[in-house]
Amino acid sequence: MTFTIRRRITLRQRLAIRLHQFKDNCAGVAAVEFAYLLPLLIIMTYGVIEASRAVMMHKRFQRSVAMVGDLVAREETIGDNQTAAEAEMAGIMKAAEHIMTPYDFSSLQMGVTAIEADPNNASITKVAWSYPYHAYPVLACGSNKSMPAAGMITKGNSAILVEAQYTYKPILTDLVPGFNVSVQWKDQIANAPRSRCPDFAGKNCDC
Repeated sequence: MTFTIRRRITLRQRLAIRLHQFKDNCAGVAAVEFAYLLPLLIIMTYGVIEASRAVMMHKRFQRSVAMVGDLVAREETIGDNQTAAEAEMAGIMKAAEHIMTPYDFSSLQMGVTAIEADPNNASITKVAWSYPYHAYPVLACGSNKSMPAAGMITKGNSAILVEAQYTYKPILTDLVPGFNVSVQWKDQIANAPRSRCPDFAGKNCDC
């Protein structure tokens, strides 16, 4: 006849056994590690997407500014009157909007200014005419306006100066409530007219 002797396990021993089993249990380790890494992976993925998007949009922004300056500099006459001149400039700006597509161009602002240098002093430059796009602040005809750098214009000559700004907003601005971050880009380009200062609204670059 065989007798079995059962040993009573104390609560402390039970806790020690459970703790040892828990320590040696590897189930779910991958899930825990993934939970730790997931935020970092999301940030990295978003960073790559946002960086490539920003680079592409900035290139399109600069391209639109350069294109507007080139198109205006090619013209000899921009409209026979104020209405026709504004309509022609609006058409040029439509081309700039097309370049920005498919990205949002509602925050794109531009100012096109024809600048003439004094016949005796190239450092004295004044506005011959100006055109604002999306309420970009421009100076009135006859106002003093300097070129972006010295030596860009010679005595008695003219230049077309395009100044622009664009407000860039990351993707998360529209996806995450309270995430309101924006960056303002600025650019400017000066072009020499192909022949002479383009007439604007039939005024022959004269206020």
